[in-house]
Amino acid sequence: MMRGLGAVVRKELLEVLGDRHARRGGYVQGVMHVLVLGVLLPASQAALWRAQHPVTVLFFALLPGVAAASVAADAFAGERERHTLETLLVTPLAPRTILVGKTLASVAWGTTVACVSLVVATITVNVATGAFVPAPIVIVTAIGAAMSSSLVMSSVAIVISMKVPVARATQQIASIATFLIGAAGVATWKALRIPATWTNALLAEMLVALASLAILELARLLFRRGALFENQ
Repeated sequence: MMRGLGAVVRKELLEVLGDRHARRGGYVQGVMHVLVLGVLLPASQAALWRAQHPVTVLFFALLPGVAAASVAADAFAGERERHTLETLLVTPLAPRTILVGKTLASVAWGTTVACVSLVVATITVNVATGAFVPAPIVIVTAIGAAMSSSLVMSSVAIVISMKVPVARATQQIASIATFLIGAAGVATWKALRIPATWTNALLAEMLVALASLAILELARLLFRRGALFENQ
């Protein structure tokens, strides 16, 4: 299974990084997210970064997930348009292996965006306010936020990609879905009046990761029902 999983992950990442048109869109979006997460926000919130406040990692739970969802939205809709879906499905790979591989590739992209952004943010705060090194809890929570949001938003985008035949439409719907998920998460946090602490942030990340497992199980059920070909 691990060999098949690795093959799917490599295939997906090569399509993102190797295809000229996909690369152009993915890189542009990635650079924009790095500029926001690594330059604009830290420059405007330098005092919060120096105080190691949990609010500083809020957008790490949003933008990397959007980047990951844009890749995941191509998971099956893009395969349909490239006429490679049939080839993929006749391989001996189990449905779960294909779904998990596609999801991990998307999460890897979102996490990469977050890691680069965190390095750039550290440089930005140093330039703006002097010597600064983020505490380990900041690094762990920021990367954890990126991974959990990338996981849940990729899972949602993959389900959408299974039902919508056009990749561009899938990406648009997935973008709206990720925005709604992020807004709902922030609204729920405020409604419950949960204190902004590092412990609560880590617990929230774990809950989001668990929710994504349920969404992936839904994707597996849809996969097995043959829904992939309904809209061809």
